[in-house]
Amino acid sequence: MWFRILQRYDLRRGAYPERSVKSLQNRWDTIKAEVGKFSSFHADVIRENPSRLSDADKTTRAASNFAGVMEHNFAFLHCWEIMKDEPKWQDPKVRSFGKSGGRDGAINLGGDNSSPS
Repeated sequence: MWFRILQRYDLRRGAYPERSVKSLQNRWDTIKAEVGKFSSFHADVIRENPSRLSDADKTTRAASNFAGVMEHNFAFLHCWEIMKDEPKWQDPKVRSFGKSGGRDGAINLGGDNSSPS
């Protein structure tokens, strides 16, 4: 797989530097780690559900929060724009709901007015 990635990189790199497979792997590891961190900041902003903010404003707020906590700017916004809609980068804290409308595995704490037997 990485050999194919190297070939594609070489076809499209233009003025960018020549890279080895190891160099591309290291670059991907950096991008993946930073996008993963940014993804959690973005999910936090989405969960806050700020009204009247566009998607771009939410991304800007997430980038600002990222910079405040991580003490460096998020340098891979161009990567985020490509990756954000892929399932891997979706909010990992999204809850699954069953047919009853409650969370799967939720414990019923009463409300059915039945008495213990």
